[in-house]
Amino acid sequence: MRRYHQVRIKQHKSATFEVRTDNTSILSDPWFVDGEYYGAWYHVPPYRFDPREFDSVDAIYISHIHPDHMSRKTLEKLNKGIPVYIHRYESPFLRKNIEELDFKVVEVENGKSVRIGDDLVLSIYAADNCDPEKCGKFFGCAPVEVRFGSTQIDSLSVISDGTHNILNVNDCPYALCVHTLDLVIEKHGHIDFLLTGYGGAGPYPQCFANLNEGEKLKKAKEKEAQFIGQAERIIEKVRPSYFMPFAGTYILGGKLHRLNRYRGVPHILDAAAQLEKFCREKKLNSRGIVLSDRETFNLQTKQRSGGSPIWSKDRIDAYTEKELSDRLLEYERDPMPSLQELRSLSQRAFERFLGKSQSLGFTTQTKVVVPMVEGRTALLDLERKEINFMSREEAEKPNSLLVVEVDPRLLARLLKGPRFAHWNNAEIGSHITFKRRPDVFERGLYYCMSFFHA
Repeated sequence: MRRYHQVRIKQHKSATFEVRTDNTSILSDPWFVDGEYYGAWYHVPPYRFDPREFDSVDAIYISHIHPDHMSRKTLEKLNKGIPVYIHRYESPFLRKNIEELDFKVVEVENGKSVRIGDDLVLSIYAADNCDPEKCGKFFGCAPVEVRFGSTQIDSLSVISDGTHNILNVNDCPYALCVHTLDLVIEKHGHIDFLLTGYGGAGPYPQCFANLNEGEKLKKAKEKEAQFIGQAERIIEKVRPSYFMPFAGTYILGGKLHRLNRYRGVPHILDAAAQLEKFCREKKLNSRGIVLSDRETFNLQTKQRSGGSPIWSKDRIDAYTEKELSDRLLEYERDPMPSLQELRSLSQRAFERFLGKSQSLGFTTQTKVVVPMVEGRTALLDLERKEINFMSREEAEKPNSLLVVEVDPRLLARLLKGPRFAHWNNAEIGSHITFKRRPDVFERGLYYCMSFFHA
């Protein structure tokens, strides 16, 4: 006879939560330290992080490589004796990054289950069918083949005690994981508690210079509706007993704080209210719940405990303006690079950029404009297979162009390569200002740009 125990879900921050029984616990996607994405992302309210609080955790699950899920700043402080479980991706990038921090990494085959401690079973699934235009992360996050198909960069998970099933969809948009959800339902049956995203973390529309303020606000509302709609479709497909919108609950700090109002992410309580209304209209027997920091929900008793009040939007805005607006971004402590340094790095980076485009068989008439220093700009031309340096006015003459502008200090890091800074993380952190003419998304161009480094 299976021993009776309590199963509790404890929310910590953003996508970080803990499933705990009397004897076993799993911590998912730990991000506690402010300043991920090169100093851009902050928790509100701030989180009082004591690493010793997690010494008794039996396992850590990390869904994917992005810093609000695989937070190096957080992992550096956690007990290195805790094993970390990840999906066995085709690329070893995630595993190697975690191993560099001295953790033992356990790679789990797609759809397979592993027992954790006495009471819990963890199952990990790849969120497949990658399309950056659907998730809003234009540079893409993973290897890609000639036809831009499956990349398996993200994952979702099920934690079960044999009676209750907890499904964590984290950042996976419906269109990317719909077939995986079929597999989850087929294998696990009823889902008791669903954790689903409700907002997007990409650069659109807040980072697009070709949009005026009114257009940004309009696009932000459209983005809100798009991601709430994705959460609705996930809830309708899974039909859990309970669902909780979570993940992506961050605020931009430093000089980027002015972009927050254009990000197109609703307050979490507003998101929950919209999703609950959807369930009533669809006559779904799914109840919404939002847990505050360190609040716990008991799946047996259906009782909540602990936690603190969730901040209102006005309080978040006031805290951001008073406490976060003057914070330095990481690269703002770097010396300003010289034009000669940026030119040299750009010329070497263009060879990699061009090589990647040729390996994919991709070309375009769109010119890429990368502003530098001293009024000079790099113009990347895939059609002519050349890079030239000129004034910005001259560089922006072509009818088809993509302007990619970052602080020159961050540009120097990006051009040095992923160990210093990665284009995808700079984009998600809202550090890049884009301008497109015409305003269309060329997946191949953005993907090749992620290889624009020496």
